[in-house]
Amino acid sequence: MDPDTGATDALVVLDVPFQRPRPHHVLTLRGSTACGDAELEAAFDRVTRAGVPLIVDLAGLVFGSELLLGLLLAARHTTTLILVGPVCGSFQRRLRTTGTLHVFDVRPTLTEALTLLPC
Repeated sequence: MDPDTGATDALVVLDVPFQRPRPHHVLTLRGSTACGDAELEAAFDRVTRAGVPLIVDLAGLVFGSELLLGLLLAARHTTTLILVGPVCGSFQRRLRTTGTLHVFDVRPTLTEALTLLPC
């Protein structure tokens, strides 16, 4: 918790399914994935079972765990996956250290990510 603002790094996961212009899900992550393993796994399970393209917005993430990395790697094998950044420094280091940064398509805005969805 930030003593000045009272803010916490608790994980907030927002899963929004869309039908237009094409079926897809936007999974927005805020806070730290170190604080919400069960919620994170449930959201990825729900979304990947839907079988539609997935956009994961990481712009509000302050810490991304190895669990998140594993879920992202698994998701890219089952669906179209696009990430929205900027990616926080600690998670970007995790991606570089594991040699996985290049396997993800990271876009600066949700609008740009949406243009990449398959027709």
